[in-house]
Amino acid sequence: DVPASVFARAWGCSGGSAKTVDEVLIVAQDTGARVAWVAARDAGVPDDVPPALQTAGAADADRGRTGIIGAGKYHIAPRADETVLDVVTFPGEPALVGWHIHSPKHHQGPCGRFTYDVPADVPSRSWRKVVEGLAWAGESMRGEVVLEIGAAPGGSTRAFVEAGAKVYAVDPRPMDAAVVGNKHVRVIAKHIGDIGLADLPRETTWLACDAGVSPPDEWRAMQRILPALPRLKGIFWTVKLVDDGTIKNLPRLLRDLEQAGFKRARARQLPANRHDLCVVATRG
Repeated sequence: DVPASVFARAWGCSGGSAKTVDEVLIVAQDTGARVAWVAARDAGVPDDVPPALQTAGAADADRGRTGIIGAGKYHIAPRADETVLDVVTFPGEPALVGWHIHSPKHHQGPCGRFTYDVPADVPSRSWRKVVEGLAWAGESMRGEVVLEIGAAPGGSTRAFVEAGAKVYAVDPRPMDAAVVGNKHVRVIAKHIGDIGLADLPRETTWLACDAGVSPPDEWRAMQRILPALPRLKGIFWTVKLVDDGTIKNLPRLLRDLEQAGFKRARARQLPANRHDLCVVATRG
């Protein structure tokens, strides 16, 4: 994800050969870049790429990164307003070289990816969505209380707890046994529409939603319970891309959040999202 990039040139196969490095350094010199980001392009839908192909792509990018950074003494942690050289590679394909002027609105890693290890026993992919969403938004869950709508089977619940939150997990469907047994989790085995406002935890500071229904229906459900959450700081919402209208109506959705008192509402499709968006809205 390099929204401000201008991709400048392509050349033969990548892999860190002398010719490849020399051509990259010419672009770096022309742009004044002192930061080099090198990464393989996506080989397919996240989590559906054959491991061997993913490994080959990562190895190819590693070779290019070693050659470029070693030859030019570039670092990989950009500061605001610094020019970043973007190099996108893949085995057997031309590589692309471009650059962007870095700012907080950009991702903080090559190709918009995040670096983290996924535990083998996470209940669902939603764990990744929360990990990436919190990192992108720069939000800490330490000491927060999350009311989570559509929590089953518990991947996102686990991620919020690991980030330091206490979670009220709302869902009538079965939850992962390890998540249910966690002392920082309370399961409310109901649909959110079946819960009376007086029964909602007033200590809630964050509202999370990944209910798997249309965004308008989710927003109506959240609007109903907002008055019962006086300490609410923000909303962490996984918005499903159910049809083309979801994208068309995204600006309106963000305006609705702002009109409801959430002064800062942002949306980004992160690597773990697939056919949905991460929306984070905060009162401050």
